[in-house]
Amino acid sequence: MANTKTVFGLIAGAAIGAIAYILVTPRNGTAARRKIADKPGDWKANTTDSFTGWLERLQQAIDKEVKK
Repeated sequence: MANTKTVFGLIAGAAIGAIAYILVTPRNGTAARRKIADKPGDWKANTTDSFTGWLERLQQAIDKEVKK
């Protein structure tokens, strides 16, 4: 349970930080909106890759314990 909260907190903090960075950097409104619109796809891909890697490591650990 604590690990879930930690992971959620890290993801939420990263998302908030990224949005704040995008909003405070000097650029016109159109460029800022375009950059914000492109970010969810990037976040989804990164999160999916991280989660997939975590699942693979978990499966390897389970397989290792089952073989014992």
